[in-house]
Amino acid sequence: MRITTQMLNKSFERAGLPIPRTSLLDYINKNTSGSILTTTLNQKNSALYNKKNYEKIKEAADNLAEQTSVFTAKDRNSIFEKIKEGGEKKELYNHIEKMVNSYNSTLDALKGSGDTMNRYYSQMMRLSAAENKEALSSIGIEVSSGGKLSIDKEKLEAADIETVEKVLGESGGFMTKTEFMADKISDNAKANVESVSSQYNARGNSY
Repeated sequence: MRITTQMLNKSFERAGLPIPRTSLLDYINKNTSGSILTTTLNQKNSALYNKKNYEKIKEAADNLAEQTSVFTAKDRNSIFEKIKEGGEKKELYNHIEKMVNSYNSTLDALKGSGDTMNRYYSQMMRLSAAENKEALSSIGIEVSSGGKLSIDKEKLEAADIETVEKVLGESGGFMTKTEFMADKISDNAKANVESVSSQYNARGNSY
């Protein structure tokens, strides 16, 4: 198949890239890996990858913040007060399971990022879990060497509400710190999404 300069320019147009004033012969004489088209496409793909990655982190962090807020709520909004007033313990266990899943998902999302701040947040989350490992274990929440959480259902259901509240409640410290970090992770991810988005217009062209 014979490729013409016009066909090459069409490729730029479909890719949403500005058409350069360069002939086909110029591209042939250049190393393909160093061409304008290759370089620009790589930059665009890298930006889009980073944007999706930050969006994933933000979604995980927002979910974690939502789940931790269940345990840090005060007074009559506290899930522990609702249980003490006759609420179902099953609801509490369901929220704990959701929190653990959100916690692990956030760690996984952070692991896939090379961002310095995200590495810092990941380290702080693992450190916080390690510092509270004994307390968490007392109510059936185990901490792995990598900082992830898992649930021993029998041990969790055997723990009394007062003990669970002491560990996971607003005064316990672990949930408060986790909620704070989740908000910070979300803010950082949002800022990076906006930063990447501001570099490209709707057609993918660099501003």
